[in-house]
Amino acid sequence: MELPQTTGLPLVRPYPAGRGSEGFVYGANFAVAGGCALSNAFYEAEGFNVTWEDYSLGTQLKWFEQLLSSPSVLAPNDALSKSLFIVGEMGANDYSSVLVGDNPMESARALVAPVARAIGAAIDALVRTGAKTVLVSGVFPLGCVPLFLTRFRTRNAEAYDPATGCLKWLNEFSQYHNLLLQRELRRLRRAHPHSTIIYADIYGALMAIYTSPSHFGMTSTLKACCGGEGPYNYDSSVTCGDPTSTLCSDPWSYVSWDGLHFTEAASQIVAHGIADGPNAQLSLDENVDLISCQS
Repeated sequence: MELPQTTGLPLVRPYPAGRGSEGFVYGANFAVAGGCALSNAFYEAEGFNVTWEDYSLGTQLKWFEQLLSSPSVLAPNDALSKSLFIVGEMGANDYSSVLVGDNPMESARALVAPVARAIGAAIDALVRTGAKTVLVSGVFPLGCVPLFLTRFRTRNAEAYDPATGCLKWLNEFSQYHNLLLQRELRRLRRAHPHSTIIYADIYGALMAIYTSPSHFGMTSTLKACCGGEGPYNYDSSVTCGDPTSTLCSDPWSYVSWDGLHFTEAASQIVAHGIADGPNAQLSLDENVDLISCQS
């Protein structure tokens, strides 16, 4: 998400790269590709074969605590209260790890509540440390992502949204995650009335593109710009960068870059939707109902 550039701020320095140098005058970025909301210990206790490094929210919070105790932090004492904390999209990597297995919906749905609680615990820790303004992102429409469109491709026309071509049940699952997350944010707002906790609705921002692509200058919403063959230009055995992979001629007209990550063009649209207000919510409906997700 390109929110710093959208607001006129410089790129945020990655935490590992900034240690021992000029510090973090403009902030620190703790995000790691493939990072999950839940720890490896959680997955091991659930019987998963964990083969990835633990770059979960818990690990990132430990890095943040190390940063606060580092003498290289060149910032005033009130930096935390004047800073914007961004808890980016978390959960998609957790769900991806189980959506490729048997009983994908049941397995993924069982993770939603623990994922929402883990995000809530991280926000609570930030606020208790001194954060006053926290922007929290929901999850994106998983049913529109080429990786999942390829994985769950079906001849059943009823499975697809006729307006967008996205898988309905997976988008309903994304909404389920976002609703549980919003409930968690309401709880945190009550617990910390003197902090501002903002919900970033990237689901809504992206669905606007999928629904009306021409309005945003997009011509290809469901195909990957860089990837392999297939109806969605995605092949798990031919990832972007592979010698046999193909690259689209105009990435700025695509929503998906490599079948899972978004193009810079789509990211800019989402960032503007948050920075300019339509997709940044300071208050949440207390009476929303949870939807039923079925595969």
